[in-house]
Amino acid sequence: MRILYEEQDCEVCLDDKKQAVKPPGISDPSIPDLSFLKDDPEQALTSFYATMRRLMEDNPVDIAKLTELAGKAKSGSLTSDEVPQLEALKLAAARQGKAVGAGYGFFFRYKPYPMLAEIRAKQKLFQPSFGPIIVVHGDTVRDVLTRHHEFTVDPYGREMIKSLTPNNNDGFDTFILSTDDDSKYLEDKALLTAVVNRNDPPLITDLIHQDCMHRVKQAVQEAQASGSNYIDVVPAVARFVPGTLGHHYLGVPAAKQKGHFELIDEMLEYYGDKVPGPDGKTPLPTTYQNAAGESMNLPDSALKRGDGVIPDEMQIYLWIKAAFRNFFNNVKKDIPVQAYGVRANRELLAYILREVKIQKDALQRGETVADNMLTRLLKFQMGIEMPGISRPENLDLARVSDLRIAENIMGTIVGAIAGQEEATCRVIDSIIRLQEGDYEQGNSDDIPEGQRYGSFDEAEQLALNVLENRDVEYSRNELRKYALEALRLQPQGEALLRECVKDGATIADSRPIKAGTLIFASHASAMQDLDQPNAFIVGRDDKHYLQHGYKRHKCLGQYVSPILMVEALIAVLALENIHRPSSRPGESTFPSERRFGRLQLDDNNLYAETFTLAFNHQGTTRQYFGE
Repeated sequence: MRILYEEQDCEVCLDDKKQAVKPPGISDPSIPDLSFLKDDPEQALTSFYATMRRLMEDNPVDIAKLTELAGKAKSGSLTSDEVPQLEALKLAAARQGKAVGAGYGFFFRYKPYPMLAEIRAKQKLFQPSFGPIIVVHGDTVRDVLTRHHEFTVDPYGREMIKSLTPNNNDGFDTFILSTDDDSKYLEDKALLTAVVNRNDPPLITDLIHQDCMHRVKQAVQEAQASGSNYIDVVPAVARFVPGTLGHHYLGVPAAKQKGHFELIDEMLEYYGDKVPGPDGKTPLPTTYQNAAGESMNLPDSALKRGDGVIPDEMQIYLWIKAAFRNFFNNVKKDIPVQAYGVRANRELLAYILREVKIQKDALQRGETVADNMLTRLLKFQMGIEMPGISRPENLDLARVSDLRIAENIMGTIVGAIAGQEEATCRVIDSIIRLQEGDYEQGNSDDIPEGQRYGSFDEAEQLALNVLENRDVEYSRNELRKYALEALRLQPQGEALLRECVKDGATIADSRPIKAGTLIFASHASAMQDLDQPNAFIVGRDDKHYLQHGYKRHKCLGQYVSPILMVEALIAVLALENIHRPSSRPGESTFPSERRFGRLQLDDNNLYAETFTLAFNHQGTTRQYFGE
């Protein structure tokens, strides 16, 4: 998961003029001095440790005195003269913690992998005196992700609950991705893994394959019509194929054209009130002034009767992107991100609830309905048997109420699909890097039996095997191995966020951790902690791949996500002479990658924007995508 982490009022963005670093002369003692990041960003990005030391020096704390006075306060021996000293030191500590957090955000945005590599070369984790902890060592990351009662996903749950309706829904206030409370998690996990399971991939493979081929064919035809030999992977195949999965597998259909519907009374009861903002009390505003002093209008978090939206695939994509960013990327609780995320999530929920009622009516009439997650949950509710899918024993029917079905579908589509766009692009980019010789390769005798160094030529041939109906199952299985290794080397996201809830807990050789401390468990770094980390080796043990999480919170989409990556890879590799075009004069790699032919993310380093490759219109392009 990719995280945008900056403390409030501590953002440093080099891509535009919106600098939230306070200028000299501002005396607010809670605002850190981040002038080093702003004034000399290239130097700041040369070394994570050097920059952390500089930020701590620029935002000093007398730790010895703070420890002394805190000890006196705990024992009841603090004098009245020492009280203001202690408060000032606590403020300085908070200020330094904000500076450290801003430094993390700076590196996560512009140089995440060099930062993680620098930490990994020195220690298992980076633990500042004040501020969040970054964990990078493989087994240590896995340890954090296993200790779910000490390091919880509560930061996600606090946002998700704002879009749910526990007062109308037997107290259900979260989704399995955002809770570690066994009473909430275990039964929902059993329910959802019954309707989204390891037996489903064969049911959707051909659907996703045909969609990828169709979309690439459209892109080829558009390129030919304009006299171009370029394909932008993001809009062509990465962005909307996950929506096809959402439509046919999860049960959230996209209309050909966007439309509208009126919310019924119960939808207004669920979603008609305003949602509180970061403080949990004050409603999210409809106008807001940003750090640059610019005023903006924000969507109302309360839905009205005429606010129902029947989405096309672009609208579904925008809903999921906004909701995901609010739930999982918005550590600093940015108000506009919350406002757009809550609105999107409520519109999505209302639409899914409408679909639940449509499918339920059809089932009650005895009609045949599509087989998907939504209709499977409805059949559990209605006691309708399904071949190959068993209803969990002693199922609490409140867990399959109409509203709860809508909420679980929402959580699944947002959690499983939002990152797939970038993941698909990363896999294809990694295969192109393999073509370009970017990865290390040693002696084949030095790798375990059953493994081998990957090659672009082999990946291309495996793709053609599928298209020529030759060794199809074997070729797809091998391409799955290619996709997982590709995503290990070019991961989608850097870290998974946790919060320490046990005061005094430790990680590896850390100092005792204070409850409330945020933990960045870097799955991307953990996947580098193995033999020959910079080599593209096909057939590594699946235990090395953490792209879909680990243990309790492994993604529900773990079985179907590789299908999207493999089928997109097949379609792109079917293009004759697919390769990376040369960059153009004057294009920049700093502060963000902005070269033609390279995968480019947005200015926050969160979402794929464009990724252009070149191909020839002859040969396999004509064979598989011609008239």
